[in-house]
Amino acid sequence: MCERLQTRLEFERRAMRYAQLDRDPRIHVRTRFFEAASAVTRVIGGGYPSRFMARLSAALEIANTQRAARIGEGRLYAGGCGRSNTIDFIRFEQGLVQRTLEALRVEHPVQYAAEVDTADRDFARISAWCSRFRSDAHGRLHFALRSARETLGRAPQFARQGDREAIGIAVASLWFHENS
Repeated sequence: MCERLQTRLEFERRAMRYAQLDRDPRIHVRTRFFEAASAVTRVIGGGYPSRFMARLSAALEIANTQRAARIGEGRLYAGGCGRSNTIDFIRFEQGLVQRTLEALRVEHPVQYAAEVDTADRDFARISAWCSRFRSDAHGRLHFALRSARETLGRAPQFARQGDREAIGIAVASLWFHENS
């Protein structure tokens, strides 16, 4: 199987595992992070993610799954509301992304620049593409990118943790709005 197809399948499987975690009632009542992660992972995987993005996504799944276990055991987010827990989880994950990006910037600045540029172009491409194709995941990400742009007053930039957090929070906020 060609590498690109394999990568796309890995992203789709990861999105399905995130959706399964979201359906776990012990997790679902505490955070909707996994619903948002499933949507974003599905859309990113539907494009042509780089090897770096594929490795990053796999590493994030490990960290996110470890947190899911703690949530399910009642050791994380035993209190608080779903919205604040979800925002906290998004910030945790994007902190991991930021540290990974910073290490890449220091160790491989040319690759860093290429990855950030590609991701920024993907944001624009996904936003335009999603406005034409309205699957649930695509529609959510399209809304989130538009919302982040309005909030930030400019196009979101992948290199900025706060921009990625704004996108994640906007994706998750759709669920909170739909179920309030």
